[in-house]
Amino acid sequence: KVDTILADHCISVSDVKAVSSCEDVCPVNAALVSPTDDLSAPAIDVLETTVTNVTFAVSQVFSDLTLCEIAVSFNSALTAGPVCPSESSVPPGEMDVYTANCDSDGIARVSILVYDTRLAGQLYVDELPPSLCPSDAVQGYYSYEIQCSSYCPASTLTCSDGETILLSTEVVKLSSETKEFGSTIHVPDGTSGVSLQVVVSASADCVWDYASDSIYFRVNDNYMNTGDASSSGTFYFVPSTSSIVPMVIESMNSTSRRITLEIPSAYYSSMNRLVWGIKVDTILADHCISVSDVKAVSSCDDMCPVSAILETFVGPGFNEPPAIDVLETTGTNVTFAASQVFSDLTLCEVQVLHDSALTDQLECPSENSVPPGEMDVYTANCGIDGFARVSILVYDSRLESISSTAPSQCLSSSSGGVLAGYYSYLLPCALSCPSNLPTCSHGEAILRTDNTVELSSSFVEFGSTVEIPYSESSSVSLQFSVEEKCGWDYNRGDQLYFRVGSKYLEAGDYSYGIQEVGSGEFVIGTFGSGRSMITLVTKSTSATLNTFTLEIPDDYYFATNRLVWGVKMVSTSGGCIDVFDVTVTSLCKPACSASVLEEGDFIYGVTGWSGEAVVQATFGSTHILGRLGAADDEEGLVQKTVNVDPVSEFTEVELVLAVLKENSVPPIDVKFTVVSEQGPDPDLVLELNTNDDNTGTKVEGITAWTVYTGVNSDGHFTFILNAIVPNTYYSAGILTIGVGWETNDSFNKGAFGIVSYKFSSACTEPKGARKLDGDVSVGGIGERGYSEDGEDDSYYCLAQDYPCDGDDDYVHVCHYSARLGYQTFCIPESDSEVLRFYSKDYCGPCIGGFTA
Repeated sequence: KVDTILADHCISVSDVKAVSSCEDVCPVNAALVSPTDDLSAPAIDVLETTVTNVTFAVSQVFSDLTLCEIAVSFNSALTAGPVCPSESSVPPGEMDVYTANCDSDGIARVSILVYDTRLAGQLYVDELPPSLCPSDAVQGYYSYEIQCSSYCPASTLTCSDGETILLSTEVVKLSSETKEFGSTIHVPDGTSGVSLQVVVSASADCVWDYASDSIYFRVNDNYMNTGDASSSGTFYFVPSTSSIVPMVIESMNSTSRRITLEIPSAYYSSMNRLVWGIKVDTILADHCISVSDVKAVSSCDDMCPVSAILETFVGPGFNEPPAIDVLETTGTNVTFAASQVFSDLTLCEVQVLHDSALTDQLECPSENSVPPGEMDVYTANCGIDGFARVSILVYDSRLESISSTAPSQCLSSSSGGVLAGYYSYLLPCALSCPSNLPTCSHGEAILRTDNTVELSSSFVEFGSTVEIPYSESSSVSLQFSVEEKCGWDYNRGDQLYFRVGSKYLEAGDYSYGIQEVGSGEFVIGTFGSGRSMITLVTKSTSATLNTFTLEIPDDYYFATNRLVWGVKMVSTSGGCIDVFDVTVTSLCKPACSASVLEEGDFIYGVTGWSGEAVVQATFGSTHILGRLGAADDEEGLVQKTVNVDPVSEFTEVELVLAVLKENSVPPIDVKFTVVSEQGPDPDLVLELNTNDDNTGTKVEGITAWTVYTGVNSDGHFTFILNAIVPNTYYSAGILTIGVGWETNDSFNKGAFGIVSYKFSSACTEPKGARKLDGDVSVGGIGERGYSEDGEDDSYYCLAQDYPCDGDDDYVHVCHYSARLGYQTFCIPESDSEVLRFYSKDYCGPCIGGFTA
């Protein structure tokens, strides 16, 4: 802008240039407000700021002593209020990581308070401690301000195998005056382990006696003594709350040692920070040692799957296979399989003590008469340190007893049970390692091994486990060879038993009861019947060599995707056998295809339906099956059996019904039933009414509802009955339904029947709401939206909103009946889905009418 009153005055503007300055505002540093003179090293390391809060690490930099107590005062982002957490016995180095809220001026304020009478007068104190902090005398008080107006995310590194993530030539001298130091390493994401190497040396100006003076390594809060570092070798440190740390000591010369620690990922914090340090213990003033040449190298091996760590045990030793197999970890719990690997005998009792994820308390389930091999699958909670603790207790009077005492949760149920083994495990579960099941490929082996197992009088049985791709596998073929040795003789009572799951199969059990097969012959037999039938093919290739092939249905492995099998021998002749050439092949299920399986009407008569009142009648152009119940005063029930797709998850049933207008006026009740393979048959009673109410119910996994569709050209009321039947009712590929009526005083018998029918396969659960689109709006709970975990809860009442006295998963609902009015019910939350079929029903107790 210019300002002149003279007409001939002017100025020109040109050559405009703007240059940016890109100084990075990240990372943010904590500013020490009081005292104004800084400490020798920063006590606060800012890790991340998000405008509204700041995450920071606090370190003990005030002394080389292990201090009595340190408190940190700040406005917590977790509790949205002031807090003052404290740590006791704090060595030099990083203490912990905290997250503070920012004040309205964009600053987070943090105070560090030091408590240790040995430091009286050495540190800065100018204020009284906040009321939430310990009230003891404060020897140090430091106030910080952290700017959090900028977004500075936590720095992340990506693991590169063999990469040096720390290299320092700094020399730290430790002696009777300066006893300890601590340091922090920022570990890259995906690092499975860190190899930490340091050199400790005595020098000319001071001496060190490796035999009497002590050196301790610190990893997080755990200290490990290097032992007699005058000797080289590999040592193992097993702290009470973490996994094993191998430590290798190498003598470089008479005064120097190179010490290498292999530190697993269990020691990294949630911010990928590894705290380590060294402490010395000497009473001689002229003794000291220097620490130098620090190097940390990352290892990026895949950290999944994890293995259980045998922490302590008393009882019979064992090598392979392991007694615990970790199947899946989620970060909060771990699923594992426990096996009897302690003896080839069938042991009296085995117990598994763990913090159950199902009950959230210590449980000690037991198994009796436990053969070698896998027992069962369990899920345990993780502790705050990222480990689940599991103990296995073995009882058997044939084994040598031990002096250990069983926990109170694990009292033996066996008569005269003798505690003969106590095995304690740590199961790492801080990582998320999903279950890794094999993929089904039809006719291809999912297991093949040429290992040989010899069974004899000293080793009579073995058990093995095979992971099966259950969701894709309908059965598996297990094949193995058995060679008879050592004078094995069936005629003198020598016998083989094949184990599948917990079932032993012997010659007398199967339909063709011969186990001894002539050379070059084969025999086919079966064990059991129905879905549980196992087919056995025995083929002889010589007088002493047989090959056995078992086709095993999914009944034996569906619960855990794990097939347990084994072989046991009984010999009175001193015989022995070899089991070898084991091959397991998965027989895959065909792919599911959604399609119409069968449909029809009754214009040209009735086919495929049965029942007392199966008749075909015509009323104008309306052809119906039934006039159900016309024969007598009892209920009329017609049945239909249809071949369905056993691979499909659900079968949809759609029935068009007609109520004869001249004989009856709705509402009336219809009964829909499904013949169950296990029995009894579930009955679902539904109401037919003309007031635009969709009526439905859910019983034993079957959901059914009716929809009024109007009056047809003959003047009869028409309805659609829909049902969704899960595949547990037709696993053999055959589904049978029944349709009838419930006695009702206002209902004239013979007044309704079936106009048409349709059966369809569905690969995923059909949505009832989709079927109702365009028919009748869904009321009551149709706008519930999404829960906090993102799951669609739009057709459910939530127990957290409408709790009742059933248990944590039960809800109050209000249901309207034309005869009984409004009633309050307490039902499982999972069943509240059916309310969407009743326009007058709603979540919660009734607020009008009368209740029950």
